[in-house]
Amino acid sequence: MLPEAFCVDTRLLVTLLLVMIAHWRVNPSSKSDMKFIVQWLQQAFAPTPTDKANEDNSRNARVSESMREVRVKTYVTLSRIFVHTLVPIQLFVLSDLLRNPSANGWAQMGFLLIGYFMHWSVANGALCPKPHQIRGVCAGWYTLLVAFTLFAPCHPTGRDALFFLGFKIGSRLTMTAVFLDSKMSLVFQALISVASLVSDLVIHNTGQEAFMLLAMEIQHFVGSMTLSATLEFLIRSRILALLDVADAETLVSSFQHVLRGICDGDILLTSNMTIHGPGECLQHLLMNRASLHGKAFEMLLPPDERQRFADFINASTKAALEPAHGARTTPPTCVRVSFCGASNTRVPADIFHVPVPHLFGAEHPYHLLAISVDSESRNPPPLTQDIPDMARILDRSERRKSRTATSSGTSTASSVWEPLPELAGMTLLVDGSSPLLDIEQAHLSFERPVGDEEREASMMPSLRKVCRRTDWESIRKKIDRFVSGEGAAQELRSICLRMPDDRRRFLKAKCVQMSAFEPPHEEDSQDQSITVPIKICLQLSHFVQDESRLRKQSELAGIRELHGRRPASVV
Repeated sequence: MLPEAFCVDTRLLVTLLLVMIAHWRVNPSSKSDMKFIVQWLQQAFAPTPTDKANEDNSRNARVSESMREVRVKTYVTLSRIFVHTLVPIQLFVLSDLLRNPSANGWAQMGFLLIGYFMHWSVANGALCPKPHQIRGVCAGWYTLLVAFTLFAPCHPTGRDALFFLGFKIGSRLTMTAVFLDSKMSLVFQALISVASLVSDLVIHNTGQEAFMLLAMEIQHFVGSMTLSATLEFLIRSRILALLDVADAETLVSSFQHVLRGICDGDILLTSNMTIHGPGECLQHLLMNRASLHGKAFEMLLPPDERQRFADFINASTKAALEPAHGARTTPPTCVRVSFCGASNTRVPADIFHVPVPHLFGAEHPYHLLAISVDSESRNPPPLTQDIPDMARILDRSERRKSRTATSSGTSTASSVWEPLPELAGMTLLVDGSSPLLDIEQAHLSFERPVGDEEREASMMPSLRKVCRRTDWESIRKKIDRFVSGEGAAQELRSICLRMPDDRRRFLKAKCVQMSAFEPPHEEDSQDQSITVPIKICLQLSHFVQDESRLRKQSELAGIRELHGRRPASVV
């Protein structure tokens, strides 16, 4: 014989059955929806070998590990909040219990104290749950709530009925949002609903109508599961997106590192052709230390080459992304362009282009460029005059051969001692016993004029002007490390200096010693608070002529058959 609370009107059951049949008929997707729910339940409670293989997959394993870390962080954060919010709840229950003592009241107070001490131990660091322990913590809290619902109910006519009904609903939703585990929530939310029905209808017989209690518990269960599934789906989607971005950044960064060893540099452009990142390789090639992040790449090209570069990018992107052309089997395309370098110079380079679709979640592809600089044709001298005829070439050659030693010395001297307004002083060590008073040592002092800006066009001598352009960036970095104390003097192996009479030729100092220069006044100074700029003393020795970058000399000087005639123009 069923209790009276479980007796339901037959007409009501028939009405419910007819409504469910009508709902099934008007929704053609009901069958597929039910199939999806059944499959989801099977995956939750009976994982197949395929699911285990997916769990072993590195991607799913990383997502699961990240979810566990999120649960731990959320639980610890909310414990620090709930340890304070439980205090007024306990005071309310205690004050009502002192005025109206009851067994249910003492049971409710006991459960609240257990919850308070658990939150207090986590908030103060006495308990530090690990990511792999969070499911056990979740099961413990759910078990406590099931016991509270089963053994500490509230009578529907009691003074605190609405308070504890709200507390129970809030606790269910809070634990659902904190632990973000739909599989565990499905089990314990169902247990909480069953415990609530058993407590109200069987154990304590609160006298409530069974049908209304069942409808209420179904709403609570569906609402809790909807919240749990939605939050877990959103958090997992967020973690997957972050992992994809991190993987893409790592892959692109590693590929760029490989390109730096193969080419002279690389650059990553966004879909709107702006530079992504500081662009260190372009800074080195263009001798510009300013960050290029966000700058339009086309602004680094001469105006007459920008349209050709844009057409090349469009054609290369279209050819690479179309499946008919075999996007991943063809090598990257290349184009020759010139960069606008310092002092209005042009830096010729070959650019290889590869589109990178869906990088960082972008709708349009990014563009990865590998840059190979043509060092042989870099900074070619402009042709401002017509090619001289053979007679003028031979005449100039004969006059060069007929120069005397005196005139040669004078010419060399004039090329060395160019007018230098920054020259402030000169100290020479002269050998008085030699016939020509040989200069054995020379010490020059330079001062930058007032108002003169520190730029390349300035006449102030600098290491950047005298060293080889392609070596400047590495020399600067090594000197910076020496100044900061990270490097040693042995790091700077050699320096190639430009010859004063021919800027295409270099004099290589094979031995370079660096040391900190301290003027005498610093040793005698008593005020240690005065900061003096750090100066470096470079001592160069073992000079040899570097012929590696000299081009082969022309052999036309030995041809005399066309003396006095102009050669035909070559098209």
